Amino acid sequence: MNLLTGAGLGGLDPAATRAAGSGVDADRRVCSAKGCRADAEHAVVWRNPKLHVEGRRKVWLACGEHRASLADFVSARGFLIEVVGVDALTAADG
Repeated sequence: MNLLTGAGLGGLDPAATRAAGSGVDADRRVCSAKGCRADAEHAVVWRNPKLHVEGRRKVWLACGEHRASLADFVSARGFLIEVVGVDALTAADG
């Protein structure tokens, strides 16, 4: 899914899948936490170095309530790159 435009809802992005099947506007940025439908305010940017090439940036979107728990999850595994506002995402993120 392109996080900037909401395009590509056939991917594995949990927020996109949730939006596609729930009547939620596909252009809306939704928190990636399980069961959460809140608007995303933050982007948790991460990379698993065993699976992803250098420079790859995976993104989980997070509302204010789930920002810390999603960031802590990837940080505990050594995958966290940074947490930024959703407006700071670029086409290279995703």
